[in-house]
Amino acid sequence: MTTRRCPVCARHVARLVSQFRGREVRSAADKLREAHTSWNLSSGCCERCLTTAAGKADAWYFRGPVRSQFALLPLPLRTDADQRFTGRGVTIAFIDSGFFPHPDLVRGSNRILASIDVTDDAFSDRYFRRPHPESWHGTMSAVLACGSGSLSGGVYRGIASEAHLVCVKVLNTRTGHISEKDIARGIQWVIDNQVRYNIRILNIAVGADKPQSLAESAIDKLVEQAVAAGVMVVVAGGNSPGSAILPPASAPSALTVGGYDDHSNLATGDWSMYHSTSGETLDGISKPDILGPATELPGPLLPGTDQAADAKALFSLLDSEDHSVHGVYELVRQDLMEKPKKGARLHSWARKRLAAAKYVTRNHKKMEGTSVAAGIVTSVAAQVLEVHPGLLPSAVRSILLTSAVPMKGVPDEIQGAGRLNARAAVRLALARRETGEEKDVLLVPRYVSLQYRDKAAQQVSITGEFNNWNPDAHPCHEVEEGVWSCLFPEPEPGKERYKLVVDGTRWVEDPAAPSREPDGFGGWNSRFHPGKKAE
Repeated sequence: MTTRRCPVCARHVARLVSQFRGREVRSAADKLREAHTSWNLSSGCCERCLTTAAGKADAWYFRGPVRSQFALLPLPLRTDADQRFTGRGVTIAFIDSGFFPHPDLVRGSNRILASIDVTDDAFSDRYFRRPHPESWHGTMSAVLACGSGSLSGGVYRGIASEAHLVCVKVLNTRTGHISEKDIARGIQWVIDNQVRYNIRILNIAVGADKPQSLAESAIDKLVEQAVAAGVMVVVAGGNSPGSAILPPASAPSALTVGGYDDHSNLATGDWSMYHSTSGETLDGISKPDILGPATELPGPLLPGTDQAADAKALFSLLDSEDHSVHGVYELVRQDLMEKPKKGARLHSWARKRLAAAKYVTRNHKKMEGTSVAAGIVTSVAAQVLEVHPGLLPSAVRSILLTSAVPMKGVPDEIQGAGRLNARAAVRLALARRETGEEKDVLLVPRYVSLQYRDKAAQQVSITGEFNNWNPDAHPCHEVEEGVWSCLFPEPEPGKERYKLVVDGTRWVEDPAAPSREPDGFGGWNSRFHPGKKAE
């Protein structure tokens, strides 16, 4: 994903607003220009700057892009995530009730490497290709964390929108129940297949029926084994204050996630705690460890379901002209899950129904809970591992907890380290990478660290024999002004030739390369020396 700096706030963002249409948008742009006299409209600005310039901190601007008055803030914006990083090269395993290959996960490029039902071999790929009631919860978590935003014009994409996924279904379709034995079987499957799929993170949004100590719980023991094997485990802590912490949230090495409520609003003074489970495990360990956003999140509706048809029908009614609303109603009435009373004003009725059903767009619905909070924390962990692939789970955990921001007036035993700070977590990972610190670093495979200095560049990538000369495969990241850095697995012998691609069009040699050779076109290929600089 290409990013650029906002000329106002200097944040790296996926997109700049360059067309200021509509009275409210133009008014916000005028206020922004008054506050920053050196800025002009033609330079564009990021969505955060435009949103806050209006004197508002909610999702008013996104009502236009997603064509809905019920719009919510996009996740990368509301978490202030560093949008240079999208989980590229990281595989996340999800253990949940079930899954469906949602368009945001498979359209353009199918990023689901495997879908497995550990409860019954009879459920094959054909089963996963159709939506089922048990498919929703796992799909929701996966799309919120890793979705591309294809059904929302990229607005509601996950923070780890380029990560790969492995989906592990643990709900027994025949019994309709999730057993502790099947959760354990799912974790064991991830451990057994870690190397095959290069699984770095495991997200678990299901739990056991009763609290257990580590000595008693097969689930918690397997979580500890997974972490020891190099898989970071992120677990939803639960949504019931006063209830016990259950496995796998009680596992000492699990990163257990509680929730906070940001009201889909950037004004931190309005934020509060979510009603998540907290307390000590039977082993005396306080949980949760960290908080993630847990309310008013734009989760996906499952395509082909009654809810998806209902949402499309209601938005069609709301968006219709006065003179055609009754004709539209006749076209969509068979898809409505509820019918209006005789004589009802259809526009008003549709608006109330959309609000009551918590539909955000034709393809999204408001979600809440620590399951979605855990998915968002998981996506930021994927960013950290994209920045520094060699980090062990203990190091990723430390980065997330160290960068977290305590909620004011909230006891530590309820909030753990505090709320997720996505941008600061990535900044800490970059610092670890640049200093070459090897504490809690996985040394195999070896990685090459490359730096290139060019203050005029807007984007830089590296292309060469090792990535089939694909200029998009290994983007560099601006770690400070004019300093571009890239970390990638050491090339195989015989694949050491490379070039730098500046601003997508200029192919140049690397001035810091150990050696170079003619490229056959009047220029030079740079060349690695295996083992030159590894972490």
